[in-house]
Parts: sequence; structure tokens; C-alpha cells
Amino acid sequence: MWQKRRIEPYVTPVRENIVGSKEMQCSEFREESPVDQFLFQEVSVDGDTSIRLSSDIYMLFNQQRLDKLSQTSLLEYFNNISVTEPRFNELRSKLGDEQLISFVKSRFIQSKSELMAWSNYLMNSTDEQIAALASAQSQQTQQSVQPVEPVSME
Repeated sequence: MWQKRRIEPYVTPVRENIVGSKEMQCSEFREESPVDQFLFQEVSVDGDTSIRLSSDIYMLFNQQRLDKLSQTSLLEYFNNISVTEPRFNELRSKLGDEQLISFVKSRFIQSKSELMAWSNYLMNSTDEQIAALASAQSQQTQQSVQPVEPVSME
């Protein structure tokens, strides 16, 4: 009537991870790209080395075209991308926040005619800002050049 049960702990059956042709066909393998050397940058500060990972969406969209470039032409391409206009850097450093905000495009400007009008506004206002800065600089130089006459107390 009453039988003893044998109690054994549950053991998970061991299944070998067999990868078949079906799994291999559905898998994607990463291939090394010539752009990889530009994505990782090792930076050492005070003896500590860190890796800076940067990704550029422009490079990702042009991956096939970049794969066809040789190393020298690719380096030349990246050097040409990073050209900065010193005139605009100087202008940005001298403008205030409100003036810089006036150059930001509104999200409501979307049609071609609105974009053309906005770009014309930018060109005109940039020229005006440069002229205003040049006149302010010339006034400052004139004030610093003028000698200060002493006031006599007679």
C-alpha cells in the first residue's frame, strides 16, 4: 500500500550546442572595415588609457563607397571633411547667445521657398553681424590709440 519514493534532485539535461546549416544561414558575421581604425581612439590621461568610441552616421550611410577607397584617398577624404573656417569660429566666439539663437532654423521652415528665404536671411544677417563686429573692433582700437590728456587743476 505505502511505498517509499526515491527523491532525487532534478538535473538539467546537458544539450550540446550544435550549430547547423540553418543557424549559419540566418547568422550575420561582422567583417572588418577600413573605417574601423577611425572609430576607436585610444586616449591616455595621467597614465590611464581609455578608448573613445565615435560613430558617424554619414560614414555608415556611405560605407560601401568608403570600402572602395584606398587608404590614402580615405585619409585625404577625412582630412577634407574636418576643414574648419577660422572666420566663423572667430565670429561664433564673439557673438552672444541671443545672436547665435537667431541663426537657428525653426522646425516650421520646411518648404523650398521657406528654406530659400531663410538662407537669404542668414546670409544678410551674417554680413550685418560681421559688419557690426568690425565697427565695434575699430571703435575699440581707436579708443585705445587716443592719448589721455591730463586735467590741470589751476
